[in-house]
Amino acid sequence: MNIRFRVPYAPGDIWAATPFLRDFAEQRPGDVLFLDTPYPEILRNNPFQPERPRTFDVEVVFRFTPDYVTDGRRYYGVNDPASSMRTAFHRALRAATNIRIEPRTTAPEFYPDDFERRYSPAPTDKPVCVLNAGHKLDIPVKHWGVERFAAVVDALKNRVLFVQVGAARNDVDRHARIPGALDLVGKTTLCDLAALVYHADFVLTGVSQLHHLAGIACYKPRVCVTIAGAREPRNWANGYRRTGVSWHWLDATTCEGAAPGCWHDDCRDCPAMASITPERVIQTIQGALK
Repeated sequence: MNIRFRVPYAPGDIWAATPFLRDFAEQRPGDVLFLDTPYPEILRNNPFQPERPRTFDVEVVFRFTPDYVTDGRRYYGVNDPASSMRTAFHRALRAATNIRIEPRTTAPEFYPDDFERRYSPAPTDKPVCVLNAGHKLDIPVKHWGVERFAAVVDALKNRVLFVQVGAARNDVDRHARIPGALDLVGKTTLCDLAALVYHADFVLTGVSQLHHLAGIACYKPRVCVTIAGAREPRNWANGYRRTGVSWHWLDATTCEGAAPGCWHDDCRDCPAMASITPERVIQTIQGALK
C-alpha cells in the first residue's frame, strides 16, 4: 500500500513527525508512507522517507485533533496523559486506514552530512546556546519578553556563546535582537539550524521549532530549556526522550491558578510567563555548566 501522508504545518510540526516516519518504515516494511510536507528539506538524507511513488492508494491529510472544544477553544492532550504531539500522527493514521503503529521512536531525527558532522556553523571556543527569543505574532502568549532573554544572556555571556536564530518573516513573527548574542536571525536554512543544534551544548527557546529540534541525535550532552508558560500541558509537547539530551520544561499555573493547559493564544503579558524569572533559567544553565 502506498500512502501519501500530508502534514501542512510549520517546520516544528514536521520535525515532530519524523519519529512517526521511522516507526512506520520499521514496522510496515511492505508498505510505503510518503511524508508530504511544505518543508521537504527537513527530510533530507532521511533513510525512512521513500522516493515519491507515482501513484497512491490512500491519501491522509493530517490535522491536529483536539480532545475537546469548549467556548470555541481547542484543548489538546489534557484528559489523556498519554496524548501527545508525538503520538498524534499515529492516531491519525489509524483513524484513516486502520493501520496501527506503535510509537517507538522517542525524539525527532536529523541526518547531517559529513561536513555538518565535522564543522559547527558557530564558533565553539565556549559552550554554545542556540537561542530563539522571538514569537509568532498570532500567538503572543508565547512571548516571554525581550528583557528577560536579555537578562539571561547578559548574566552568562562570559561563559556561553548565545546564537540567536529565527525566521525573519514580516507580519508573521517578531525577533528583537538580544544584546550580546551572535545574530543569525533570518540567516539560516532549516538544515543550517539543525546543524547548529547538532553541535550546540544548550538550546533556549519557547515552545517552538527549537524545542523539537533539541531532541535530534547528539555526540555530546545537550540541554534544552523551554519557556513553556501555561498554554500547553507538559505531556503534549514535552514527551521526547533522547540519550544525552535533557529537557527543562519551565511551566507555571494559568491565570486562574489551574495546571498548564489553558490553550490561550492571545493572552498578552501572560502572568504565567511573567512568573518564570530569568534567574530560574540562569540557574538551570549554570547547573549544567558545572
